[in-house]
Amino acid sequence: MAQSWELETRLNITKGIKPTTNTASGEMTLGDAFDELFLKKWGGSRSRMANLSNAKMVTKHFGSTTGVSRITSRDVEAFKTTLQENHQEPATVNKKLSALSQALKQAKLLDALEHLPTIQRVPEITLRPRFVSEDVVDRLVVRADMMGMPDVSDAIVIACRTGIRQNELVGLHSTSPSWDENFVDLDANELVIVHTKNGNIHHAPMPKRVVPIVKRRIEASTDGKLFSTMTTQNLKYRFGKVCKAEGIKFRWHDLRHCFCSWHVQKGTPIEAVCRLANHGDIKVTMRYAYLCKSNFHDYAQALD
Repeated sequence: MAQSWELETRLNITKGIKPTTNTASGEMTLGDAFDELFLKKWGGSRSRMANLSNAKMVTKHFGSTTGVSRITSRDVEAFKTTLQENHQEPATVNKKLSALSQALKQAKLLDALEHLPTIQRVPEITLRPRFVSEDVVDRLVVRADMMGMPDVSDAIVIACRTGIRQNELVGLHSTSPSWDENFVDLDANELVIVHTKNGNIHHAPMPKRVVPIVKRRIEASTDGKLFSTMTTQNLKYRFGKVCKAEGIKFRWHDLRHCFCSWHVQKGTPIEAVCRLANHGDIKVTMRYAYLCKSNFHDYAQALD
């Protein structure tokens, strides 16, 4: 796990242990290069968990003890092909390639690598995020209930009204005194997401429609979890059945796109949407800017 790698690296740093070379020839390994990268750059960044996750995927393919000088352009192309054959999206492939590129550049900076292999990114087609109207989502909510899936119905409402991700929702607890689990703060009307994609604790406000659902599920819970028997896999499967019954092609993650899109359509400032969605970079939020109905000429008149 990325967390275990981060813990081990931090412990080594605390002890004053610097990354060591592990190959028979004494050259820097790919694992060492990533450790150096964490020490010099990733350790204090908001996206460190995502970076470490990408690094784990890279080292899983190449091997953490592989010497950095042994990685060729052909090896990089083979890695890229493997990711694409596993149906990874172009943006996801490029994130893995970026992690590899940064590690190799760090090795070169430390004179452990003379020449960098060629790393060509995969072309990304910028598509507008997929979303549907509130009426369509409301139909999915009712359909799930009609199909005997009240927990899926509740999950849909919470997801599209708070913007939290699937794994964040499934891991929700009624309380977490030690802050080691995602939990509900009814006093603040917030869902406190401790385990987030970018590593930052996220306080997701609960709209009025969400509060009674959350309270009801807390009262009915026997183990402290809002969705006791639900996993990301069975939620995805059952949600797919609901969408099929409604005759629409829709993914669970599209509910998050709905959350952001609806906010922008209703006039919520992009900066606020960025915080509400807990985006690590406002560039991600800017994908929804085209939905803004504001007349920019009105803002220009402020300097008349």
